[in-house]
Amino acid sequence: LVDAALEAGLRVIPVPGPSAVAAAAAACGFDVDRFYFAGFLPRKGGKRRKALQALADLDCTLLFYESPHRVADTLQDMAAVLGDRRMTLCRELTKLHEEVRRMRLSQAAERYRTEEPRGEFTLAVEGAPDRKRADLESEFEAEEPG
Repeated sequence: LVDAALEAGLRVIPVPGPSAVAAAAAACGFDVDRFYFAGFLPRKGGKRRKALQALADLDCTLLFYESPHRVADTLQDMAAVLGDRRMTLCRELTKLHEEVRRMRLSQAAERYRTEEPRGEFTLAVEGAPDRKRADLESEFEAEEPG
């Protein structure tokens, strides 16, 4: 339902709850039957990229907290390590300047390359694509008569 509402251009506002991760999971529009909450990633770039690499093959939604001081670098590392997946950027959840925006990791990284990030961030990133299903679909399409 949330995914359809977002695709239709409607604004989805989570009801305030006990934690930003629960609100982000409710508003992200991705499958959250299973999700992985990674908390804050390491501060240093090398360790952050290594942590992201360890999560890269998980096929469930990934949720992270991030500070405004590191969000630009984190988004760039996410795009580089995870690929250009869909993500939902949640900022200042349940507060006056709340923002929930769905975009690609590359778009979010570009946004904060030029715009000063403010507030507390919760990032929801789509899980790894189902490679087996994608491979089967590719084979099926290749076998279809023209």
